[in-house]
Amino acid sequence: MKQSCRYHPTRRAQWACDTCGASFCPDCILVRTHETGLQTQTLHLCPNCRIPARWLGVENAIDPFWQRLPRFFLYPFNRWSMILMVAVAALGTLFAGRGVVSGIVGILLWGVTIKYSYAALTATASGDLTPPPLDTKSLSDDFGQVFKQFALFIVIGIGLVAAAFVGGRPLALAYYLMAMLLLPSMIILLATTNSLIGALNPMLFIGLATRIGWSYLLLYFFVSLLGSAPMILGRFIFQHLPQTAGLFLFNLAKVYYAIVSYHLMGYVILQYHRRIGYEVNFEDFRDPEAQAPAAETDENQLLLNRVNLLIREGRHDEAMETLEAAAKDGFEDVRLSQRYYTLLKLKARREQLRKHRPRHLDLLSRAGRKREALDVYGECLADDSAFTPPAETLFKLGSWFNENGKSKAAITAFNRLVKAYPDDPLVPKAYFRAAQIFHDRLMNPDRARKILRGLLNKYPDHEIASRAETYLSHLAPGAAAG
Repeated sequence: MKQSCRYHPTRRAQWACDTCGASFCPDCILVRTHETGLQTQTLHLCPNCRIPARWLGVENAIDPFWQRLPRFFLYPFNRWSMILMVAVAALGTLFAGRGVVSGIVGILLWGVTIKYSYAALTATASGDLTPPPLDTKSLSDDFGQVFKQFALFIVIGIGLVAAAFVGGRPLALAYYLMAMLLLPSMIILLATTNSLIGALNPMLFIGLATRIGWSYLLLYFFVSLLGSAPMILGRFIFQHLPQTAGLFLFNLAKVYYAIVSYHLMGYVILQYHRRIGYEVNFEDFRDPEAQAPAAETDENQLLLNRVNLLIREGRHDEAMETLEAAAKDGFEDVRLSQRYYTLLKLKARREQLRKHRPRHLDLLSRAGRKREALDVYGECLADDSAFTPPAETLFKLGSWFNENGKSKAAITAFNRLVKAYPDDPLVPKAYFRAAQIFHDRLMNPDRARKILRGLLNKYPDHEIASRAETYLSHLAPGAAAG
């Protein structure tokens, strides 16, 4: 059974703590980097016990291959794979024919396709679910794998001829069906051991299929479908398309289905790596759809996860105590402040709310959380009509009130800023914003002119003065000069 994250029950865990027994997803595990000499070691710690956690392995992080089928077909739609598919298909079409050159090119293209497919298989088996790049490692290094697969097919063919010679058609048919059934197991062994003898050893390839279990039959079924797909598709293509276009698409399909097939076999190795004795390390696991832990874990997020769990369990007082203990010198993270604020309201802690609101409003203002900031400001005024936040916060609140169409509330906020902080650099801007609101929103151009003239008289050298003068000239031509 898949283990779920303690703090996110809908997410699969990738780490477990043997001390407290909790499991964690990448968002919750505590990640720390530790430098030892010239090396940097990444530590994954239990966020509660602060000791190294145990990786649960890929089987807890990935879906069974039969649940992932649509994504197998999307695997080759990557820059590198697409370049290879188009290049091989184009060259195969260009050199199509029965001459010696055509045959040599065809063999080379087949070899390149198989080599890249093997690279996809081995990368997937190691935990990297992204297609390999087109480099020497994936196209030319250890090209002997391609020759070994060719030799594998030759040995199977020789066995088929021998079976027909000894037992006639019935034995040949039985041999062929058994060989095709176990061919994926042989290819997997060839890829993982790089040994042709090992891939041809019945004890090994039958043992591999047995360890995978009944799922191996499902693997064989899908690999067989993928192997026959190009021929089935080719019949349709050549009936309805010109020969050149049909040949190009047929070649494209052969490369595409080869990559998909080998990726599928690699994924089966990954899924059953413990059963078949294939080692997979966490450092090699790379799934573009899986969550990856950050280089350094956000402590505040971990604290928020613990608090959220306490809330879900109905332990509200304990959740508040946890937050208070972590913020003895005041909250610095708006997420934690918001959770504490919500808990205080839920528990009707009025006195604590009065003390916390100004700090929470300041954090909301800094974070640009407009709607919440305006709501909290309204609650602050309801508690104390003389409440006055910092000038910067008041200026933002006035602007946000104006954005929401609350023109009078915006004017009130700007007026409060001017009266409470007459020497603040934001005062001229507050005057200018108020003038704009009186003209554009409240349809009171006379009041707007009065404010702008006062602004120009009192702050003639301020950076906003030129804008104010231009704005005033549009309200009443010649008024600025007067």
